Amino acid sequence: MKKNRQNIRLILPFLQLSFIVFLAFNLNAQTTLQVVTKVIEKSFSAQPILEIEAEKAAIYIEIWDKAEVKVSLELAAKHPDKKIAVTDLEMMKYVIEKIGGKLFLKNYLAIENLKNKPNSNFKAKYTIFLPKNTALNIKNSFGKIYAKALTNKLNIKADFCKIELEDITGELKLNTHYGEVILNEINATLSINTDRSDVMISNLAGESKINSSFGNINITSLTKPFKKLEIIANKADLKLIGLSFKNKNYAIESSNSTLKLPLDFSITSRKETHKTAILSNPNQAKITIKNTFGSTTIEF
Repeated sequence: MKKNRQNIRLILPFLQLSFIVFLAFNLNAQTTLQVVTKVIEKSFSAQPILEIEAEKAAIYIEIWDKAEVKVSLELAAKHPDKKIAVTDLEMMKYVIEKIGGKLFLKNYLAIENLKNKPNSNFKAKYTIFLPKNTALNIKNSFGKIYAKALTNKLNIKADFCKIELEDITGELKLNTHYGEVILNEINATLSINTDRSDVMISNLAGESKINSSFGNINITSLTKPFKKLEIIANKADLKLIGLSFKNKNYAIESSNSTLKLPLDFSITSRKETHKTAILSNPNQAKITIKNTFGSTTIEF
């Protein structure tokens, strides 16, 4: 009996604490967020360059046949107290104007008094319609970027973002930190630098160079006119799946990494820490891979 009473005394405080945590969680889950928004819409004649500097923004680029650019920017503040959300929304500022021969877009927080810091969650959403030959420079953090059917230069620098691009030609440069990149139907001069970002590419053509650290790279479906692919990876998992090998010239260097290759490859070095593998098809498009402290898998 004494042991049972002691056990009960030990269990009761734990149950009480669990109930308090459970109650706090449910009360928090039942809290309704109040959303306050502001929408700004502007149109401009077609500009050769569009530049965007965004924070916590979802950016959607749409192509149309009109010789003009239409911008819709939605700013939103979320807080359980609507009055606080309304007040905080006023701290969200924006720029939408032509500057020096280009169209410049920006959203940011302007805190005039540090004692009155905002308490709301902020988000921005850009929906942009423009001619497909417009050149773009985009910076974004903690958001998303989507674009399709662009034909000029596209330069993206992103932190903690998801990037989705489709049917892109011309010149494409991506610099990402902690994010995800999804590319489909890319026939461009492509340059990717990623740090702790995953890259998924399908239907790749043109000439591409990828530098990746601490991420996954998955490439499927090379299409014409494919010219060249160079991958330099560090502590990355690389997979090339379903690619033709009869019309490609492969050269692979693996340092302190694992290799999973078809029997068609010739292993020219079998050192434990360093291996090289080739699949020679002279006068064909070349795929070059250097991977350190990662894994490389090729499946035809």
